[in-house]
Amino acid sequence: MAQAAEVNISPIKPSRIGVIGIGNLGRPIAERLLAAGLSVAVFDTDLAAVANLNAQGASACNTPVEMARAADVILLVVRTAEDVEAVLFGQSGIAEAQRPDLLVCIVSTVALDDLKRIAAKAAEQSLSVVDAAIGGGAPAVSTGTAAAMIGGTPAQYNRTKDVFAAFCGDLIHVPGIGGGMRLKLIKNHLSYLTMMVGLEAATLARAADIDLPLVTRVMDSSNLVKQFLYLYLDGADIEPLERNAPPAQITTQKAMADLC
Repeated sequence: MAQAAEVNISPIKPSRIGVIGIGNLGRPIAERLLAAGLSVAVFDTDLAAVANLNAQGASACNTPVEMARAADVILLVVRTAEDVEAVLFGQSGIAEAQRPDLLVCIVSTVALDDLKRIAAKAAEQSLSVVDAAIGGGAPAVSTGTAAAMIGGTPAQYNRTKDVFAAFCGDLIHVPGIGGGMRLKLIKNHLSYLTMMVGLEAATLARAADIDLPLVTRVMDSSNLVKQFLYLYLDGADIEPLERNAPPAQITTQKAMADLC
């Protein structure tokens, strides 16, 4: 069967963006949206934070449902899955607006099972929800260099482009609900594991009475860290070896010899 031709969908520039949760991450997101000339509305239980952004030009909403009645796209930047559900389905929540044309982007990092449950419940109420994870944190958002990992359909992704381009330097679409969140969780695991490897190396260096700058110097000059880190990410075979498989290029014995 012939494949359908790919349709190039132009991004839809939203007229109003809502940001719910304007703390450490939500505040710089809202500020970047304002700086990009977009119409922004905010909601938070921290009234001082709301007043601060209101003074910068953002509209202030009293409830999530009030925002949902006026916005085209809403970003949820709250702390937990429970907070996401409360904002969506609780009293005066977004779902009460009954806006099937509204797109809600879950920026909060939530477990995949929670995300799937929330998306299914939203679909039952004709509410469009997509995961839109952010990499780089508040510093990257503030400079417009964050990475956005966005799930959902191509049409949903295209609706988010103008929004996330205001504070992200890299927009990545991972199709399907949860696609963006899965990519972020992999990135987070890799980041924390890399940090722990660095901690272990620093501990070994101190125990061996080696100055830490010498360790970073030799790692930079040998240039092996990135090579090893990207070895399997670049597509090297990750299938388990069969009993009669050909000898590996790097055997356990050779690795042990390197490590003494």
